Amino acid sequence: MLVPIFFFSSTCHLSFYQISQASDDHLPSLSSTGPWKPGSIHPARVTGYFPFDGLLQLCLKPSVIQQKYLQPTDVEVGEIVTGTIKNLTDACLFVSLSRSVDGVVWPNHYADIMLKHPAKRFKEGASIKCRVRAFFILSNSQVNYCTQILVVDPDRKRIAFTAKKTLLDSSLPIISKVEDVKLGMVTHSVVYRTYDKHLVVEFYNNMRAAVPLKEIGYVVLPCKKIGF
Repeated sequence: MLVPIFFFSSTCHLSFYQISQASDDHLPSLSSTGPWKPGSIHPARVTGYFPFDGLLQLCLKPSVIQQKYLQPTDVEVGEIVTGTIKNLTDACLFVSLSRSVDGVVWPNHYADIMLKHPAKRFKEGASIKCRVRAFFILSNSQVNYCTQILVVDPDRKRIAFTAKKTLLDSSLPIISKVEDVKLGMVTHSVVYRTYDKHLVVEFYNNMRAAVPLKEIGYVVLPCKKIGF
């Protein structure tokens, strides 16, 4: 059942919502003489837009209106969030921010050091403080192993978090795009890969940089593992 109502902003848009989206409780019908009478005012959240018809799709459920994150684009890279642990697998830790937004923490971002027994720290249903690191597409090979390249996929966008205490407590500038970089800037990064003569470090939103051996300041052992 579609119930047309009016939603007013800077311009008037004809909007609608399904009866199932009117309340968290089951409503068998809507009466024109009750709380849903014409002219009554109700808080609503826009959940969709149909440009061809000029229609807004709304939801009046309090549980949806109160959600801070309704879709991945509501989350900003670098933002500190508190989520709920959904599941811990051999490949990653699944974290939920809301009923419609979740993401993962990869093993190299569980802590400042590699955890030998992450199950002792992460319990299903427990809350976890994270920082939004990037958006990416989750492929089968990445689930079975560990991600090497994180990219944005507009059709299946997911969030990568970090639980590293150093990054959570950091007050240094965040680099998530080339425009954020300034000469002389001091910030945190994570070693992504090591080579004989240089390091590759990673910032936020898949931004990476190379550090020549002579700029590191100490001897690096040749190793090609991901994420120290």
